[in-house]
Amino acid sequence: MNITVLMGGNSSEKKVSMMTGNAVLDALRNQGIEAHSCIYSGEIENYLNQLKESDLVFIALHGGDGENGKIQALFEKEKILYTGSNSKTSEIAINKHLTKKIMIKNNIPTPEWEFFPQSTFFKKYKEYNFRYPSVIKPNEEGSTFGISIVHSYQEVLDQIEILSGFDIKSGIIVENYIKGRELTVGILNNKLLPCIEIKTNNSYYDYNAKYFDKHTEYICPAELHKSQLLSMSKYSMLLNFKLGCYDYSRVDFRMDDKGNVYCLEINTLPGLTSKSLLPKAANKSNIKFNELVMQICNLALKRK
Repeated sequence: MNITVLMGGNSSEKKVSMMTGNAVLDALRNQGIEAHSCIYSGEIENYLNQLKESDLVFIALHGGDGENGKIQALFEKEKILYTGSNSKTSEIAINKHLTKKIMIKNNIPTPEWEFFPQSTFFKKYKEYNFRYPSVIKPNEEGSTFGISIVHSYQEVLDQIEILSGFDIKSGIIVENYIKGRELTVGILNNKLLPCIEIKTNNSYYDYNAKYFDKHTEYICPAELHKSQLLSMSKYSMLLNFKLGCYDYSRVDFRMDDKGNVYCLEINTLPGLTSKSLLPKAANKSNIKFNELVMQICNLALKRK
């Protein structure tokens, strides 16, 4: 079997993608699989010949065209077998606004939010009645890139300056900030993995807390009341089902001081680095990293 690990890309998450890709590549080679890397930038069409020679492409991209369905749609057209969710699911899941609308439709609690198209936000933010604290974030970024919690109008102005450096064609989300606990639920092969609580000194689990802060704590399984765990399990599986996710995903939550659970988003290509949450949850289920990678590959190969 010949597997190509696709990594790199053009998004702000390229560095994370390289970490995921190299970890996956090592896991495959450790198991005697003939595995090659494809580090792409620019147009993915330039790499099609190499990718077509593989039995399977392991998509280790995060953000941008790797997670918004564009690369998946091209692979479907070219009949290239790949890991992870299909193009339609990917296109919806990366869009926080559309995903939250699906949550509301299916009675999955999510923080109140307002969506602004790119052309509207920079013109209308002065008229918007911000409730503090609020979360301002790009509609289609991952790894907490571009996210800020604002407590004053001056911080809104500071965040607008930050966002001007991001590709925000998909718009801006302004969301009520839920003070409380940070939790996440992984799903592998339509089965729940143990819930993880993330404890950080920051007000939320940002990029620094994820990859560099040695003081970030991960409690797995999270210490929860049975009813809270059941709620998050139910919401995670329901959202995963309604979106039609394949192979693996991860659903992120906040829990307020009263124990109310709020679903934030779903990740169809969660990170697979040494710091990533899904491998930590899988490990708690006695699924070591090498086995996790092979399970994802085998699930995709069943669609051949």
